[in-house]
Amino acid sequence: MAIARALVGRPRLVVCDEPTAALDGHTGQQVMELIKNAAREPDEKGRDRVVVVVTHDSRIFHYADHIIEMEDGLLKKGLSEHTIQESHHIPVYNAEAGATAT
Repeated sequence: MAIARALVGRPRLVVCDEPTAALDGHTGQQVMELIKNAAREPDEKGRDRVVVVVTHDSRIFHYADHIIEMEDGLLKKGLSEHTIQESHHIPVYNAEAGATAT
């Protein structure tokens, strides 16, 4: 609900701190679809919008246009192999059971 309230005003900048933290995989994907669609729409003045997502949830890495990795509070110069691999994996969920199909 908080995400919907944040997006309804069509702000130019949206910062999401762990938007999928307490959600099952299927619901997390639905939330990220909502955020992605909102990011693709211009703000109320017709300007591009920016969405920053801070997460530990590798299941949503594939939504990112750009990934920056942190370690011990510092930005890393490149991505770890794990992050690169996870960013290419797109999980598919059974909508009824919430189970991962792939």
